[in-house]
Amino acid sequence: MPNNSKKIFQLQKIPFKLRRRRGVAEIIGTMMLMAITVVGASILSYFVNTSFDSGNITTSTSSDVTANQIKLLEYDTRDSDSTTTPLLGIANVYNKSDLKLCGISCVGSKDNLPINAGTEFFVIQVTNNSINSIFLNNLQLNYVIHKWDSQTAGATLNLSSNLPTGSYPHAGTFSILKASSTIQSATSEIKSGQTVNILVKLDSTVPDISLNKVIRVLLNVGSNQPVEFLIESGGVI
Repeated sequence: MPNNSKKIFQLQKIPFKLRRRRGVAEIIGTMMLMAITVVGASILSYFVNTSFDSGNITTSTSSDVTANQIKLLEYDTRDSDSTTTPLLGIANVYNKSDLKLCGISCVGSKDNLPINAGTEFFVIQVTNNSINSIFLNNLQLNYVIHKWDSQTAGATLNLSSNLPTGSYPHAGTFSILKASSTIQSATSEIKSGQTVNILVKLDSTVPDISLNKVIRVLLNVGSNQPVEFLIESGGVI
């Protein structure tokens, strides 16, 4: 009888040990999941922050519905000359091979073509996905305002010589061209569904921008907040 009691006692203890071990295993498993979550979040945060610092990611910070429908499709801010492809393929739109976008250091001849010591160009291509037209009142480049150049209205883009009136934007201004067209828009309107190239000539007060530096571009389209993009100097996408 005592022997039988001993066996029963041992059989009753086994489930308790199993439960205790299982409880420890669950704690360890939970701790491992937490550790994996923390490490994963850290890695994701690193890559996101790195992408924003390098300007590889474009983003819109506007909460306005219409502004969020203005999409950046392409941009081109390269060093370039007549031996390379022009900016976004627009005929004769070239900069210089000077490892920068020239702004303030070109103040002496700011309206000239870049090859003749004028400020340099960059081009962004956007599309208006909203159901309404928008009017690009101005854009900011690293917080320096550039306005639409009304002298370019309806004129054919011509960069064969220094600024005949309207043939290309003055320093500190921009013109708008329909995609695959050399005719500059008569107004600053971008119609619903329309894709346009925005040709910007740097203002002479903009500090020179070294290649691979982030450029902050704000588009003022009359909404509550401007549409913001971060792009990389010297890049083309």
